[in-house]
Amino acid sequence: MEEIEQREQEKLKIKKETIANLYIELSKTLGQNERIKSIEYYEKMSLLPEETSKYLFEQDTLIVEREIINNKKEKQIVFELYDDENNNIGKVQDGKIQFNKEYLELMKQRDGDDSYLYNKLVDLDGQIEYKDLLEKNKDKNFKMEEEQITEYIKEERYGGDEERFQKAQQNQKNRNITVEQIAKRKGIQTNNIAFVRDNSYIYRNHPELERDLFFYRDKDGIVKAEYIDEDGNMQPSKYIDNSKSYMRKVVSMGRNGDPVEEEMPHQFMTTRIQSRGANIREIGISINLDMGYLEVEEARLGANGEWTSHAVEMKGRDYNSQQVNEMTDLTHKSSNPDKITENYAKVENSGFSDDGIQIDELDLEGIIEKFIQEGYQREEAIDIINYMIGEERLTEEQAKSRVNEEINQKREFEREIEEEEMQIGYF
Repeated sequence: MEEIEQREQEKLKIKKETIANLYIELSKTLGQNERIKSIEYYEKMSLLPEETSKYLFEQDTLIVEREIINNKKEKQIVFELYDDENNNIGKVQDGKIQFNKEYLELMKQRDGDDSYLYNKLVDLDGQIEYKDLLEKNKDKNFKMEEEQITEYIKEERYGGDEERFQKAQQNQKNRNITVEQIAKRKGIQTNNIAFVRDNSYIYRNHPELERDLFFYRDKDGIVKAEYIDEDGNMQPSKYIDNSKSYMRKVVSMGRNGDPVEEEMPHQFMTTRIQSRGANIREIGISINLDMGYLEVEEARLGANGEWTSHAVEMKGRDYNSQQVNEMTDLTHKSSNPDKITENYAKVENSGFSDDGIQIDELDLEGIIEKFIQEGYQREEAIDIINYMIGEERLTEEQAKSRVNEEINQKREFEREIEEEEMQIGYF
């Protein structure tokens, strides 16, 4: 009984933290005549109508009640929907849900062009009745009014200290420091700086980490982690050490959640981040350079003594896929890095397994070499194999097509990053 109550308290804590994080994020851009009246958390809200329930789409959803005072001093109430990663799902207009176009694109990116869900959401844009949606999910909600949210933030983030809390509120604008300003102060290039996304899973998995966290490579090539404090000053992270050139092999996870490459990181950062799971002995930060840009990954040491890693979501970069977030989520303490390294060992050492093909029928290294001769990099060749032996069991041509798309997306991303560097103050 106590264990059940403890789990329920943990779930409630996560909901309150999620509400607080969204409130803080939205507060940064509130207009002078705006305020957040309340935020309501719906656990596993069903967005799709019952007639399409076989294509189950349930996700934790937050409804924000925003109050706006117009030029005539009249109060207007606007309702907005967000997911638990602070992505804006849409808003209520004329009593119906209008989906955010960027959110639809995010769903398309996560699930692919042929996603039934993406196509269905496009069809239902402006068709879902808001009242019907709330009625259908009425038993799943947890609501906090503005006063309750601010009180929670004051207690949890500032130990109940009213003076510190008020000071933080007053200096919130000071924290909106740009990459260009940091680069100027540190005397480095902007591509040597990477800010963690406000809704990155690293905060969800490790709530002790400082907010407004960023990584940068100094003039001596050492990577450091700092954060912007309440006064807008840069401070060293209390949880992440400066990087060193440790000789550690790490199995890196790809966008589809499969292990794709065993590598020796350019540098490695030890931490004092809590592991929060029996399967994880230690948490580190793996650092690589990609065309001069910092690539930051969270590394986890499994019980088998081997390291795995996955990308930390950064501003201006793609989000991690749903598969990666599910596999690395520590909310339920089920993440197991041992499985990742074991799966990689199957691919690297024994070829195709678990799909009915006998090990002795295939020469894995020969297949990798074949793909390399066709123009693929080794990591890309392993990606192709992973798609062929994974849950989808794609054909060779389908797997190559999928990897080709990912290569094109990466090139487009690199082009966008170069363009972003030209825009002052843009992350």
